[in-house]
Amino acid sequence: MTDINFPAGADLAARLLSLPLAAMNTVAAIPPHPIAHMPACTLHVPAAKLLVAMTPQSAPAFAATLEQVSRDHDHDVLLIRSGRHPEVIDEVMVDIALRFGGDALVVTDLLFFRHTDRGLWLVPGARGPFIELTRAGLRLEMLSPWLDADERSAGLCRAAAEIARLARRRSGQ
Repeated sequence: MTDINFPAGADLAARLLSLPLAAMNTVAAIPPHPIAHMPACTLHVPAAKLLVAMTPQSAPAFAATLEQVSRDHDHDVLLIRSGRHPEVIDEVMVDIALRFGGDALVVTDLLFFRHTDRGLWLVPGARGPFIELTRAGLRLEMLSPWLDADERSAGLCRAAAEIARLARRRSGQ
C-alpha cells in the first residue's frame, strides 16, 4: 500500500488515492504548489506523467477543467469522484484526460474494475474505451479486459468491495 501523508481531514482521500497508486506500483508526490482548477488533494506521479486527484463532489465539478489541466501540465489526469460514502451509498466514478498530441481526450463516468490477474482498469458503464493502470501510466485499450458479462460483473464487484474496505478502514489499522 502506498503511504500518503495528508492532513487528518483528508484521510479518506488518501485511502482512495492509494488504490490506483498501489495498482501502478508507483511513487506520488504532493505538488509544491496547488494545481489550479483541481482538488486540494491532487498528487503528481512524475514517472507516469500523471496527476491523480479525489473529490467527494459529483460531476460536473472539475469536469470543464480536466482537459485544460492536462494540456497546461502536459500530463494525463485521473479524477476519482467518491461521494461521502464510497461504494456503500455513492458509486465511485472516475474521469480522465489523456494526453493526445497537443490536446487531451476526456473520458468520464468510468468505473474501477479489478481483473483476475490483480490488474486495475477503468471501464465504461456502457460503451467507450478501457483504461489499464500500469507502472508507465494510463494505457488506452479498445478491447475489454473481460470475456463475458459474468467476468465483467465479478471484476466490478471485486473493485467495489476493495473500495468499500478502503473507505471503512481507519488510520492506523
